[in-house]
Amino acid sequence: MHTLHSILFIVVCAAIADADGPAGMEEFAVQKRNWLERFVDIEDEIPSHDTIGSLSPDPTIRLLTRLLWIRFLRR
Repeated sequence: MHTLHSILFIVVCAAIADADGPAGMEEFAVQKRNWLERFVDIEDEIPSHDTIGSLSPDPTIRLLTRLLWIRFLRR
């Protein structure tokens, strides 16, 4: 089972990278697995797009993550 922390980290990073929906977020995680594993435990497999989609069904998540990223960069 994937931790909420690891899934949310993937969602935030993928949204910042302009991934397109849960399937795009899963693909981002597959492509960036080695980098992601430096920060979170991925376990045996990347969370599926269904798992990711269950946490980020609202496109507003993408906007919020970008706003948080911009705020972080301004510091």
